[in-house]
Amino acid sequence: MISTPRSLLASLLVVSVLAVSCSGGGSAVSSSPEASPTTNSAPQQSPGTSGGGVTTTSPDSIRSSPSTTLAPPSTAEASPPPEPTDSETRLVTESFDSPGPGTWDPADFEAEAGGSGSVEVQFDAGWMTIDPEGSSEWARAASLASSDTDAELIVSLTSRGSGFGSAFIGLRTDGEWQDAVPYMPHRGLVVEYEFTPGTGGGLTLYELSGGATTILATGIGPELPEAETVWIRFQVVGTTARLRVWHDGSPEPDTWTLESPVTLAVDGFLTLALRDDPGAAVSWDDLVLYGDSEAQVG
Repeated sequence: MISTPRSLLASLLVVSVLAVSCSGGGSAVSSSPEASPTTNSAPQQSPGTSGGGVTTTSPDSIRSSPSTTLAPPSTAEASPPPEPTDSETRLVTESFDSPGPGTWDPADFEAEAGGSGSVEVQFDAGWMTIDPEGSSEWARAASLASSDTDAELIVSLTSRGSGFGSAFIGLRTDGEWQDAVPYMPHRGLVVEYEFTPGTGGGLTLYELSGGATTILATGIGPELPEAETVWIRFQVVGTTARLRVWHDGSPEPDTWTLESPVTLAVDGFLTLALRDDPGAAVSWDDLVLYGDSEAQVG
């Protein structure tokens, strides 16, 4: 399923079950801009346009303040964050250290939501929620710092709601959001993590360019029921993109859950997004974006 940045360099940061290919990429599957490469009934795609903003949502429905009263987390804080793969430059470091309610740091991110979505800092984490009383909508954030193509992201993700949904992480994006699919960047490499209860953690790696979507790899990550936390390491170095996901409290695996060759090389903005059912909610924490990666991809 696919789910939706802001003005380039002036704003940004946003945040699945297909059986195609896992590690090594396999044969890529291309879809037209109108096709939705997911199993749920996501809205149809049409080509994004750079610098386009969001045209499918009226200005009055875009907001960054919470739409509902959020319940405090019922679990303990996540384990200390993993170390970077190699010596790298920290571009963005965000631990959301505030009881809230508040906004994501505007010095690092541009965060916004459409319709019944919301983005805020609550209970020392960066929350994205879809109002249980509202319709299927989106929440997103994008970094203001570019990783200059090569990048590594380490972040924890916790499911905070009972609804199904998908979280999206983009690296090497151009910092522009699609008009018709406002939780997806116009260009970049995006991982979709589907956390529908009972289905496992479906993962899909997409390449987006000029409105066209290509599926590079698919796999299954840890299931993410309500109140559970996973760690995500997403790395794009040279012509390789790879990702692994593991439960908080477990050792980081040595193998990659998804890995694929890539050819796309644009600016390295980070995007995070959430979309899908009313009641879906996630929180991000201990986020570090590294640039100019020296990690060897072998």
